[in-house]
Amino acid sequence: FTDFNKVVKGKLAPLFQKALKLQGKFGSENMFVLTARPPQAAKAIHDFLKANGLNIPIKNITGLANSTSERFCKRKRWN
Repeated sequence: FTDFNKVVKGKLAPLFQKALKLQGKFGSENMFVLTARPPQAAKAIHDFLKANGLNIPIKNITGLANSTSERFCKRKRWN
């Protein structure tokens, strides 16, 4: 499962251009990525997004390491 920490043959999502426009208008400080990938994947995701022009701060990329939001909500105390 170590490949799950990498971005391999990444493709841009349909709303990626919209994200770029929002970044241009408002900046990227309040843009976030929440993923089922493990936290170790944050650097690879950050590098992929940055290479495609989206400069979301790495601190705003959260890997859950599973596909449920329960763990994230408990960690952030949002429940």
